[in-house]
Amino acid sequence: MMSSDQEKNRHITKEKAMEIFLNNIGFVRSVACRNAPVHHLVDDIVHDAFVHFTENAPNWIYDESKILGLLKSITMNMAGRQWNDYVRNLPSTLAKLADHIQKKVQANSVPVHSSSEETLHILEACLARLDPESRELIELYYFNGNEYSDLVEKTGKTPAAVYMQMSRIRGILHECIERMMDQEARNV
Repeated sequence: MMSSDQEKNRHITKEKAMEIFLNNIGFVRSVACRNAPVHHLVDDIVHDAFVHFTENAPNWIYDESKILGLLKSITMNMAGRQWNDYVRNLPSTLAKLADHIQKKVQANSVPVHSSSEETLHILEACLARLDPESRELIELYYFNGNEYSDLVEKTGKTPAAVYMQMSRIRGILHECIERMMDQEARNV
């Protein structure tokens, strides 16, 4: 059984946390690069991880064998926050599709070597492949916030026809995204 003095000595001081972090900055940076929503946010993620690690250091007991796991977890958490902030500023349709891709990547454990800029490129490429009428419906519904009733009025189609067309378009986008993600995964 450890005495309270021994237990206290195992806690990480802020100074020790800074030293540990700086000794592992390459590792943290590589985790940030793999998980950054866009490459230019890597330094922000590393900075956020540094601040979080050093500010919370007194709460942790030092265990050298678990430091890399802790740093990885913190860095991935900071990247997730950056992802949420980044997606929040995207147009609605891109935000929804980006979230879908991110969840699919995490669920399939696809290596995330590429940045989310490439993920957004996939979304934009798939949207660009749609025929003009389908692209217009997506823009009206997702970008302009129109309801199905507005689409019915603008297209002159029946509600059932508009609903089926939107379902078909989402299916096409889903297949395109999966196909491009599979291609990207094979190229890793």
